[in-house]
Amino acid sequence: NRAMPTATEQTTKTVHKLAALGLHKAYGERPIVKGVDFEIESGKVAGLLGPNGAGKTTLMKILFGIYKSDHGEIELNGQPLKNLNPVDARKLGFGMVHQH
Repeated sequence: NRAMPTATEQTTKTVHKLAALGLHKAYGERPIVKGVDFEIESGKVAGLLGPNGAGKTTLMKILFGIYKSDHGEIELNGQPLKNLNPVDARKLGFGMVHQH
């Protein structure tokens, strides 16, 4: 069992921020992800809900570096992440729970 961090350890821990800025992805003429913007800080858990075909899986695959967006940017701590791939995403501490 790992001991809980002390208050000092909690306040000195570096907080990272992942941001999606205007992400778009289309397959042919069909837009799937349309102008997605959001931010999340390290240590936080986010859920993504929506009906089938809403673009949830596509968005997560863009954030994890499996797909490339057609437009927009992914940033970590205000710095653009260029050519993100799953190996680098894992090294940066990104995680994704697949639906299948």
